[in-house]
Amino acid sequence: MKRILFPLFALLLVPWPSTEAQPPAWNRDLRSAIAAGMPFRALLNAGENYGTLVGGGTYEGRYDPLSQTFTVSGPGRSSDGLVSPITATYGGSNPLANQINLFGAGYRFDDRGNLVNGTSGRPAGRLWLIQP
Repeated sequence: MKRILFPLFALLLVPWPSTEAQPPAWNRDLRSAIAAGMPFRALLNAGENYGTLVGGGTYEGRYDPLSQTFTVSGPGRSSDGLVSPITATYGGSNPLANQINLFGAGYRFDDRGNLVNGTSGRPAGRLWLIQP
């Protein structure tokens, strides 16, 4: 009887693979991928005021490791309140330190793609890689 129960008990002690949803393989190391120049997409939280950036707006960008700048395209609000498509290039953020720059505004992100305002630390939206 011991010969039957011991193997069954041993199976219960074996760790089972996690059933948690895992991010796609191309999104696992977000900061390294962005630092290498992979394109990304950011969606800002709706209903927030981000100055030139539009709350609820989607922005697509790419980091250039040679010039250490971010080039980002998306809706931009002018000083008179009109929204139009804009493409702008800014430096001053380091993706390897979990930082991005959207139209001159600094944001931080975590490995899950959560964006926070780089100054206030308030949640600002989501960030993910654009699948090649």
